[in-house]
Amino acid sequence: MAGGGDSALGRASETALIVTVRLPRALEAVRQRAVQDAGAGLRGHVTLLYPFVPPGALDSRLRARIAQVVAAHVTFSFRLTGPAHWPETLYAAVEPEAPFRTLQADLAAAFRGYPLYGGAFEFVPHVTIAEGESATLPEIANDPAWAGPPVPLKARYVELIVRDVAGWKTKWRLPLQRSVWVLVCGERLRGDDGAAIRAAATLPEDVRSLAEVIEVGQLSVEALIEVPAGVAVIVADAAVGIPAGHVIALPLAKIAHHGAGAAPATSHSLPPDQVLALAEEMRGLPVRGSFVGIGGSEFAFGEILSPAVEAGLPVYAAALADEIRRLAAG
Repeated sequence: MAGGGDSALGRASETALIVTVRLPRALEAVRQRAVQDAGAGLRGHVTLLYPFVPPGALDSRLRARIAQVVAAHVTFSFRLTGPAHWPETLYAAVEPEAPFRTLQADLAAAFRGYPLYGGAFEFVPHVTIAEGESATLPEIANDPAWAGPPVPLKARYVELIVRDVAGWKTKWRLPLQRSVWVLVCGERLRGDDGAAIRAAATLPEDVRSLAEVIEVGQLSVEALIEVPAGVAVIVADAAVGIPAGHVIALPLAKIAHHGAGAAPATSHSLPPDQVLALAEEMRGLPVRGSFVGIGGSEFAFGEILSPAVEAGLPVYAAALADEIRRLAAG
């Protein structure tokens, strides 16, 4: 068997590391009927390590070790396919597999004393939908729930779950690296130069949860170099070269390699295209992402925005939120 189901994932006083998967409602209903521990609080998931450490060994040092491994991986999108099966297991496969495989491999390397399924099976990322006798029933494999269109899903956390007498519960939720960084440029006391800071402050919580929002003052090579590989970047700044209050979104590649009529206002030491090009050269890989700007006209000392920028601020904040959502969706 090239993987292994989760029928054993259920003995008392045990733990596991998983990525929880929110299944489509109809498929979740099938799983609830056909997976024994679904009624004991075990949600749809991809198992990364099981059996893991005994519950009595869970402490802050262990949490920090797991968190360090998890934080080296960015959030990623995936979808479910299937059905597929092994003996006594009917499951939904995941595509792409690669992000799950690299995450699981790093956890396995960090915790060699706890091989997946005791070393009995290789890792195949999947979500168990039916187990035991239920996995052999034609009505489960042929249920209309499998026929729905692929639903885009997002892996954001690794969870450590523990089983006690009441069932399975999440003890720790450890975040993957956010896949979007927002570099907020500007100075609050230079009129329209503070527009991006003001806009970022109004982002809804659900949007802020998708991105790492960092005030950097001015766009610099150093700020771009610090962005982890695989993470998209949004440069938010007041812009020059467009009318005051006008909102624009441009691919960073257009600025880096071709220049653009609109550009960040706060890159003072070097022109923005040179900052981006130099950062790419030093990183050894492109800076992927967007510039989201609002045209500014008054940059004198003081916190007051020009009337045009003040009026355009809600549209600018909405554009910034939309770009965060777009890039976070992969």
